[in-house]
Formats: sequence, C-alpha cells, structure tokens
Amino acid sequence: MDIGRAIMWRRAPMWSGMMILGMVMGGQAVGAEKPHDLVLFTSIEAFDLFDSSYPELEEYETRYTADVLYTYSGSRFRALAEFIASSHENEMERLQAGWMIDDRTALWAGRFHSVSKFWTSEFHHGQFLQNSISRPKLEEWEDEQGPMPSHITGLWFERKFGSENTAEWSVAAAVGLGPIFDGDRLHALDVLDPESGHKGAANLSVTFRPEVLSTTQWGFMASWSDIAVDSVLTPGFEGINSVHQTTAGFFGDWTGQAWRVMGYAAWFDNELRYLDRRESDNFVLGYLQVEYSRREDWTLFGRAEFGPDQGSSRFLQMLPEFLANRQMLGARWDFRHNHSLTVEVAQTGRSGGDPPRVRFRELRFQWSAVFR
Repeated sequence: MDIGRAIMWRRAPMWSGMMILGMVMGGQAVGAEKPHDLVLFTSIEAFDLFDSSYPELEEYETRYTADVLYTYSGSRFRALAEFIASSHENEMERLQAGWMIDDRTALWAGRFHSVSKFWTSEFHHGQFLQNSISRPKLEEWEDEQGPMPSHITGLWFERKFGSENTAEWSVAAAVGLGPIFDGDRLHALDVLDPESGHKGAANLSVTFRPEVLSTTQWGFMASWSDIAVDSVLTPGFEGINSVHQTTAGFFGDWTGQAWRVMGYAAWFDNELRYLDRRESDNFVLGYLQVEYSRREDWTLFGRAEFGPDQGSSRFLQMLPEFLANRQMLGARWDFRHNHSLTVEVAQTGRSGGDPPRVRFRELRFQWSAVFR
C-alpha cells in the first residue's frame, strides 16, 4: 500500500491518510507493486496576530513551505528521506533506513520523528494531512519553541502484535542523540551539518487499536532527554549547562461516523542543572481537538489547549514565545484534486515570561496541496 493510496484515503474519510502512510513507514507496503514513491506537500499560510495586550507582539506574516518526501519499500529494506524548504528554514527533517525483521517487526536507523509525540507520529510535516493549520503547542517542533524533542538521531525499534482485521497492539522504542538548547529554543541534530554537544535521548510508546484499519487508538507515551545548553538568551539563567527532561502522557483518538476526537496530556519533569546547583520544575500540558465532517469536502474543527502550571515553570521561561493556552475554531474545504483551503481563529495567552501576561487573537488562512 503506497503513499498515493494513503492520500486517496485522506479524502474518504478525510482524516485517515496518515494511518496508511504510517503503514508504509512501518513496512506493510508491498514493495513489488511500487518500491519508490515521491510526494510533494506544499502550503502557503498567512498569519495575523492582533488585539494583543502587549501591542509590540502584534505582527503579520506569510509562510511558504515545500515538503519533499521520498520512500523506498523493498522486500525487507526500507528507506525514507524528507526535506523541507520554506520561507524560514531549509532542513533535512528525516533521513532513515530500516530493515523488516519480519512482517510485524522493524528496526530503523537515522534521524526520525520522536515516537513519544502523538500529533507528530500521526501527521508528521504534511500540512495537507492535518485539518487544522496550527499544531498544539505541546506538539510543536523544536525550532518553533516546542517544549520537548521532536527528532532523535539513532535507532528505532517497532513491534506490532495482532493479525489482519483484528485489534492490534504496537510498541515502539527509540534511543539516540536528542537536541541541544541554543538561544531560545531546542535544535535537533542536523544530519547534513552535524555538530558536537548533543546528548542522549530515549522514547517509548505503547498503542492499542481496536481495529487495524481504523484511526481509533489510544495509548501511553514517555521520553527522557539530556539536553545540553549551549546558550540562553533569557536573563536569569546564567550558569545553566543542561536540562534533564522526563515526560509521560496518555493520548486518545476516536472516530465515529462524522466525528473525530483526539487529545494528549503529558506531565513534564525538568531538572535544570547549573554549575553550582540544581532546580526542579514540573508542569502538565495538554489539548483536546474535535472535528466534524458530514460531507467529504467540508470539515469543522476546534481545539482547546491547557497548561495549568506553565506560568510558574522555569523551563518554559527559557522559551519566551511558548504559548500554552489557546482556544481555536476553524473550517477546511477540500476542492479539486488534493487541494484544500483552511481558515482558523484563536484566542491565545501566556503566563510567565517577559512580559508576564500576554493575551492576543490569531487569524490564519492556508492553502495546502499534495502532488505526486
């Protein structure tokens, strides 16, 4: 089953494409049908931040993104490469090779997405594959002020339990090099321009699907990272040299007729290590997104994000643009062949940092498409 069929499934029902793309990555593709596949995801987004309690933060921005994804599926060998070129970055997002030990077991090596982030595992980078324009801040990428690693460079093992047309369990574990903290955000290892200083990271996820060919799933995710601190722009963090971060959380994703409900809540334990002391920091972040689609070409959606302890978090103060509280509504129209237009409005806020309390509104428009 190749990526082309995954994209077709994305339209009927609209939210199922990523599951099939996951099958390609997991090795359930039939290599003899079409071993090579090349897909281009494109998007243009206009973003307006307005009505802010801190007017200096108001801005308008337009972003252009092209995401090139290549996959190879042989009888046992698998390969995946993904490169993103956009108005704000050019990066090799994934570069991995895998070996199918058997039909249910795979071992990957390279740079890949963290298995301990639900949204990232489900939708990856393809904007066309997700209905909303924005990602939950809990699931944001490292270079977009995400609070936890999104990429690991190392080894990833995955094992599935079950049989065709029945319930399925899957266990995934990954170990390797995580990000460093530089300036005001995390930076994953760049495989095209590697640098020293990256330390160890580990991920774990356990997922249950009551039906294999369904998006309904739930499970547990956990991660540990030793994050080296190269520099911090935020005042008050002089002398910090690393952050030991542990996360644990539960996710759920339910689909029923015209509805889809998905959410993830994670507990963070951060130990900020200075030259002369250690500082503990704990908080919880989460979100719940609801989607409604009575017709194949229209989807309405909304999301609430929360972070009850984020205002007092020392670690989140290192991420000055991190925004844990957001209430969002949006609509998506799929038209022609694999094109979509989406609009999204949100009320967003942050506690802590400088300034200490910020509230503003967001308005986003996006065109996204996929070509192959």
